[in-house]
Amino acid sequence: MGIFNNEPCYRIASGGAAGLTEILLFHPLDVVKTRLQSQTKGSADAFNGIADCVRKTIRNEGFPALYKGILPPICAETPKRAIKFFCFGSYNAYLSRNTGLSNAACGSIAGLGSGLTEGLFITPFERVKILLQNSKGSLKETPSAASQMRLVVQQHGFGTKGGLMTGCTATLGRHGVWNAIYFGLFRTVMPIIVPDTKAVSKTELNTKRFFLGCLCGTLASCINIPYDVAKSRIQSLGGLPGGKFHGMGVHKVMAEIARVEGQAALFAGLAAKLLRLCPAGGVMMMMNEVVYEYLITNYPLQ
Repeated sequence: MGIFNNEPCYRIASGGAAGLTEILLFHPLDVVKTRLQSQTKGSADAFNGIADCVRKTIRNEGFPALYKGILPPICAETPKRAIKFFCFGSYNAYLSRNTGLSNAACGSIAGLGSGLTEGLFITPFERVKILLQNSKGSLKETPSAASQMRLVVQQHGFGTKGGLMTGCTATLGRHGVWNAIYFGLFRTVMPIIVPDTKAVSKTELNTKRFFLGCLCGTLASCINIPYDVAKSRIQSLGGLPGGKFHGMGVHKVMAEIARVEGQAALFAGLAAKLLRLCPAGGVMMMMNEVVYEYLITNYPLQ
């Protein structure tokens, strides 16, 4: 394996594999979630839940429309998840060595750090993805990811006022909160349900990893969704110059949504999000550990 035979490369490879698997399996649910979150309550073309959104999207735009905006996540998801798991491992190892914090505290803080790092990297891709997912034409009529990115840069630049980094703070909040809960809870509970990984079969170990990952992903998604809703509003048309949320901070956007549409609007798309991130939380954690253990077993560190 040469220069790739080291711990960081193995963590990057396993995290990337986990991310690619997750996006290929669950992207259609992300499209549904984004559309439910981006619509304004009471609008004439508003979707009435997940099933209605799926039905109308397929009827009006065709089945491939459920995969709109998949190229930015494919291009970004592999390095994004690689960053997530690599940064978490690095931050967690540093905290464990240099502080007297518990495993749970180290996991939560390292998760927060990895989420902030991940969010900073992913913001431009999320900006393009949200615009593509909210386009209502057929897939053939939808601009490519590269064309959409060029258009955003030409019209608004790279900044946070309509440009590629629009919604950066909301993205940092979404990923920071989610990762802190996801990793912190997993690191707390896993040693309790599997005190000795060598004493159980691979099947039992991976099954417990999967279901615990599902639980952690579910809880994290329920808590961070107001950031997700605000992010979708800011990164869609509402965040453009002249838009309702242009220039507003993420917490002001949350307050405005709650004031005008009610607090329930801050949880729009939660069911679609849980349908995706509940199993995705399990798939990611299990795939990351399985690929990492495969590399360690078949290509021992030198």
